[in-house]
Amino acid sequence: MFADLRGYSTFAEKAPPEKVVELLNEYFAVVVQVVFAREGTLDKFLGDAVIALFNAPTTQADHPLRAAETALALQQTVHTLNQERKGGLNFGIGLHLGEAVVGYVGAAQAMSYTAIGDTVNVAQRLQEAARPGQILVSESFARRLAKQASFRQLGNLPLRGREESILVLELLGLK
Repeated sequence: MFADLRGYSTFAEKAPPEKVVELLNEYFAVVVQVVFAREGTLDKFLGDAVIALFNAPTTQADHPLRAAETALALQQTVHTLNQERKGGLNFGIGLHLGEAVVGYVGAAQAMSYTAIGDTVNVAQRLQEAARPGQILVSESFARRLAKQASFRQLGNLPLRGREESILVLELLGLK
Protein backbone atom coordinates (compact mmCIF):
# COMPACT_ATOMS: atom_id res chain seq x y z
CA MET A 1 0.00 0.00 0.00
CA PHE A 2 1.25 3.44 -0.96
CA ALA A 3 -0.53 6.44 0.53
CA ASP A 4 0.47 10.01 -0.27
CA LEU A 5 -0.99 13.22 1.14
CA ARG A 6 -2.70 15.40 -1.43
CA GLY A 7 -2.35 19.15 -0.94
CA TYR A 8 0.75 18.75 1.21
CA SER A 9 3.15 20.65 -1.06
CA THR A 10 0.84 23.67 -1.20
CA PHE A 11 0.48 23.59 2.58
CA ALA A 12 4.25 23.18 3.09
CA GLU A 13 4.96 26.10 0.77
CA LYS A 14 2.93 28.49 2.93
CA ALA A 15 3.39 27.11 6.45
CA PRO A 16 6.39 27.43 8.78
CA PRO A 17 8.46 24.21 9.00
CA GLU A 18 7.33 23.58 12.59
CA LYS A 19 3.68 23.53 11.47
CA VAL A 20 4.55 21.21 8.58
CA VAL A 21 6.19 18.72 10.95
CA GLU A 22 3.27 19.00 13.37
CA LEU A 23 0.78 18.27 10.58
CA LEU A 24 2.80 15.34 9.21
CA ASN A 25 3.15 13.79 12.64
CA GLU A 26 -0.59 14.12 13.20
CA TYR A 27 -1.44 12.36 9.93
CA PHE A 28 1.30 9.73 10.35
CA ALA A 29 0.01 8.89 13.84
CA VAL A 30 -3.34 8.08 12.22
CA VAL A 31 -1.64 5.95 9.57
CA VAL A 32 0.35 3.93 12.09
CA GLN A 33 -2.75 3.27 14.21
CA VAL A 34 -4.79 2.12 11.21
CA VAL A 35 -2.02 -0.05 9.69
CA PHE A 36 -1.09 -1.72 12.97
CA ALA A 37 -4.75 -2.41 13.84
CA ARG A 38 -4.83 -4.69 10.77
CA GLU A 39 -1.41 -6.22 11.46
CA GLY A 40 0.23 -4.47 8.54
CA THR A 41 3.94 -3.72 8.47
CA LEU A 42 4.93 -0.09 8.24
CA ASP A 43 7.69 -0.02 5.64
CA LYS A 44 8.60 3.66 5.74
CA PHE A 45 7.63 7.28 5.54
CA LEU A 46 8.83 9.03 2.37
CA GLY A 47 8.28 12.74 2.86
CA ASP A 48 4.49 12.95 3.00
CA ALA A 49 3.99 9.38 1.73
CA VAL A 50 3.67 6.10 3.59
CA ILE A 51 4.42 2.56 2.47
CA ALA A 52 2.81 -0.37 4.28
CA LEU A 53 3.14 -4.08 3.56
CA PHE A 54 0.81 -6.97 4.20
CA ASN A 55 1.71 -10.66 4.18
CA ALA A 56 5.22 -9.83 5.38
CA PRO A 57 7.12 -10.62 7.50
CA THR A 58 4.50 -13.21 8.48
CA THR A 59 2.08 -14.90 6.12
CA GLN A 60 -1.49 -13.57 6.13
CA ALA A 61 -3.99 -15.63 4.14
CA ASP A 62 -6.32 -12.60 4.00
CA HIS A 63 -3.71 -9.94 3.19
CA PRO A 64 -5.65 -8.35 0.30
CA LEU A 65 -8.65 -7.87 2.60
CA ARG A 66 -6.43 -6.40 5.32
CA ALA A 67 -4.92 -3.95 2.83
CA ALA A 68 -8.37 -2.92 1.56
CA GLU A 69 -9.68 -2.50 5.10
CA THR A 70 -6.63 -0.41 5.95
CA ALA A 71 -7.03 1.87 2.95
CA LEU A 72 -10.75 2.40 3.60
CA ALA A 73 -10.23 2.94 7.34
CA LEU A 74 -7.42 5.38 6.63
CA GLN A 75 -9.65 7.46 4.37
CA GLN A 76 -12.46 7.43 6.95
CA THR A 77 -10.16 8.27 9.87
CA VAL A 78 -8.57 11.13 7.93
CA HIS A 79 -12.04 12.42 7.02
CA THR A 80 -12.92 12.51 10.73
CA LEU A 81 -9.61 14.18 11.56
CA ASN A 82 -10.23 16.81 8.90
CA GLN A 83 -13.67 17.58 10.34
CA GLU A 84 -12.10 18.11 13.76
CA ARG A 85 -9.38 20.30 12.26
CA LYS A 86 -11.88 22.24 10.11
CA GLY A 87 -10.08 21.35 6.89
CA GLY A 88 -7.08 19.30 6.02
CA LEU A 89 -5.48 16.94 3.59
CA ASN A 90 -6.47 13.61 2.05
CA PHE A 91 -4.53 10.58 0.93
CA GLY A 92 -4.37 9.19 -2.57
CA ILE A 93 -3.83 5.45 -2.15
CA GLY A 94 -2.56 2.69 -4.44
CA LEU A 95 -2.92 -1.05 -3.76
CA HIS A 96 -1.36 -3.83 -5.79
CA LEU A 97 -0.84 -7.54 -5.29
CA GLY A 98 2.08 -9.59 -6.52
CA GLU A 99 5.50 -11.03 -5.90
CA ALA A 100 8.23 -8.99 -4.22
CA VAL A 101 11.45 -9.66 -2.39
CA VAL A 102 11.06 -8.61 1.23
CA GLY A 103 14.01 -8.16 3.54
CA TYR A 104 16.82 -5.88 4.52
CA VAL A 105 18.27 -3.69 1.77
CA GLY A 106 20.97 -1.07 1.92
CA ALA A 107 24.58 -0.78 2.96
CA ALA A 108 26.32 -2.42 5.90
CA GLN A 109 26.08 0.87 7.82
CA ALA A 110 22.36 1.46 7.11
CA MET A 111 19.90 -1.33 6.29
CA SER A 112 16.12 -1.01 6.04
CA TYR A 113 13.42 -3.66 5.94
CA THR A 114 11.49 -3.14 2.72
CA ALA A 115 9.91 -4.75 -0.34
CA ILE A 116 11.54 -4.60 -3.76
CA GLY A 117 10.07 -5.49 -7.14
CA ASP A 118 7.74 -4.44 -9.90
CA THR A 119 4.79 -5.02 -7.56
CA VAL A 120 5.99 -2.16 -5.38
CA ASN A 121 6.47 0.10 -8.40
CA VAL A 122 2.92 -0.58 -9.62
CA ALA A 123 1.45 0.24 -6.20
CA GLN A 124 3.35 3.52 -6.20
CA ARG A 125 2.20 4.42 -9.71
CA LEU A 126 -1.41 3.67 -8.75
CA GLN A 127 -1.04 6.00 -5.79
CA GLU A 128 0.37 8.70 -8.06
CA ALA A 129 -2.73 8.46 -10.27
CA ALA A 130 -5.20 8.53 -7.36
CA ARG A 131 -7.09 11.73 -6.63
CA PRO A 132 -7.47 12.98 -3.05
CA GLY A 133 -9.56 10.45 -1.13
CA GLN A 134 -9.36 7.87 -3.92
CA ILE A 135 -8.09 4.29 -3.62
CA LEU A 136 -6.86 2.80 -6.89
CA VAL A 137 -6.15 -0.91 -7.25
CA SER A 138 -4.81 -3.23 -9.90
CA GLU A 139 -6.86 -5.92 -11.60
CA SER A 140 -4.98 -8.66 -9.72
CA PHE A 141 -5.86 -7.01 -6.42
CA ALA A 142 -9.53 -6.57 -7.36
CA ARG A 143 -9.79 -10.16 -8.57
CA ARG A 144 -8.75 -11.46 -5.14
CA LEU A 145 -11.48 -9.41 -3.43
CA ALA A 146 -14.23 -9.70 -6.05
CA LYS A 147 -16.67 -11.32 -3.59
CA GLN A 148 -15.74 -9.09 -0.65
CA ALA A 149 -15.46 -5.59 -2.11
CA SER A 150 -17.06 -3.22 -4.60
CA PHE A 151 -15.03 -1.66 -7.39
CA ARG A 152 -15.53 0.72 -10.27
CA GLN A 153 -13.51 -0.08 -13.37
CA LEU A 154 -11.59 2.95 -14.67
CA GLY A 155 -9.99 1.36 -17.70
CA ASN A 156 -6.40 0.82 -18.76
CA LEU A 157 -3.92 3.30 -17.39
CA PRO A 158 -0.39 3.81 -18.64
CA LEU A 159 1.97 3.88 -15.67
CA ARG A 160 5.16 5.91 -15.62
CA GLY A 161 8.21 3.74 -16.26
CA ARG A 162 6.23 0.73 -17.54
CA GLU A 163 5.84 -0.38 -21.12
CA GLU A 164 2.42 -1.95 -20.62
CA SER A 165 -0.64 -0.23 -19.23
CA ILE A 166 -2.71 -2.00 -16.57
CA LEU A 167 -6.41 -2.22 -15.83
CA VAL A 168 -7.17 0.09 -12.92
CA LEU A 169 -10.16 -0.03 -10.61
CA GLU A 170 -11.31 2.21 -7.78
CA LEU A 171 -12.04 0.53 -4.46
CA LEU A 172 -15.47 1.76 -3.35
CA GLY A 173 -16.06 -0.29 -0.23
CA LEU A 174 -16.43 -3.70 1.35
CA LYS A 175 -19.60 -5.79 0.96
